[in-house]
Amino acid sequence: MRSIRWLLASLVILGGCSTVPQTAKSAISATTQCPEDQLEFRREGSFISGRGCGQFDQAVHMCSAVDEDECTWRSVHQLKTERLRRRASADFQCDAAQLAIAPLDQKAWNVRGCNQAGTYLWSCAPQASSRRDWNGNFKVSSQVPPYADDCTWILNNVRN
Repeated sequence: MRSIRWLLASLVILGGCSTVPQTAKSAISATTQCPEDQLEFRREGSFISGRGCGQFDQAVHMCSAVDEDECTWRSVHQLKTERLRRRASADFQCDAAQLAIAPLDQKAWNVRGCNQAGTYLWSCAPQASSRRDWNGNFKVSSQVPPYADDCTWILNNVRN
């Protein structure tokens, strides 16, 4: 009887880990302008991916630097847009509200404003991780995250 309770508790805990939080669904739905019931969600490490209505976005779980208990899921597209708006505003010496931003793909975005235009490239350093395999050997791998604090926009070219 005790083992059955342990098994049920484990299934509830593991089952809870595979669900997609509502705040992540809402963030992706708002950015893609696609209803949640038309999006297919998938957990990918510390990110949630959503695809539907011909759109794609990811959400990342972020906590406040001031209050670690204040956490929420944010759209990667929205975070990248906010960071690019600040960067281009400084580069173009232009008010951020006057900038028009258009993604070309996941890593190259165009910015126009104040009689200037430029293409920015999103750059993130690979993050290494390690784990033990079934034989007890360490496996080291690296991957480039879709968003991290040390990622940045690099101005690739400017047109006047």
